[in-house]
Amino acid sequence: MLRVGMHPVTLRVTLRKTQAWCRQRNAERPRRHSHAERGNDQQQQHREQAHSHLKHAGAQLLLFTTLQAER
Repeated sequence: MLRVGMHPVTLRVTLRKTQAWCRQRNAERPRRHSHAERGNDQQQQHREQAHSHLKHAGAQLLLFTTLQAER
């Protein structure tokens, strides 16, 4: 925001800092993701966790039915 009494040099320095900050936050850099990619990553993690829980529940059910059959 331009205010009365501000020097144009101050504005240029601010713009350079802003541009450098934007380059650092570039989504194309390694380990940097856009919001959409990060959302997709989280969905993939949830799917993997759900799959792991289902496998664990299946193993428990198999153990339970085996123990019931032995009685």
